[in-house]
Amino acid sequence: SIKAYGEQEQAETRLLTATKGNVEMQQSLIESARELQQVSTFGDEEIIAQQAYLASLGMTESQIEDVIRASMDLAVGTGQTLEFGVKNLAKTFGGLTGELGESLPMLKELTKEQLMAGEAVDVVSEAFEGQAAAVAATGTGPLKQLSNVFGDLKEEGGKVTKKSGEITFEG
Repeated sequence: SIKAYGEQEQAETRLLTATKGNVEMQQSLIESARELQQVSTFGDEEIIAQQAYLASLGMTESQIEDVIRASMDLAVGTGQTLEFGVKNLAKTFGGLTGELGESLPMLKELTKEQLMAGEAVDVVSEAFEGQAAAVAATGTGPLKQLSNVFGDLKEEGGKVTKKSGEITFEG
């Protein structure tokens, strides 16, 4: 429990740092991560870590939410990780298609300006729409979601233990 809470707390702290201390944005993104966890097989701490990465790149809250949603569907649709989807979609905001351009030829049709405006996120969202939610509802998806809920319960147990003063975190 303590380890699970420590990991969650670190992810949330990284997000706060990445948002330059914007508590309102941090809390909104954390709530979004919790909601996305409920409709996917991705844990909220995994989502929060990727939100922190995008925030550190200077993306707006809206851009972060759009990239995360598209990346979840992309990851499930391509058998890749959430991190793969996020990092590669983030590259498109710099005008590059990278690895995504190799596997998704429709991205090569976008101009550099369109990529920088975030249109690759729209293309990916349309191509892979709903895949993360569909997988969460079938096969072992519900079991993974149950595991995520259990992880949240462990985090809460660790939070209570930490607040009761029985343990302190250092470093």
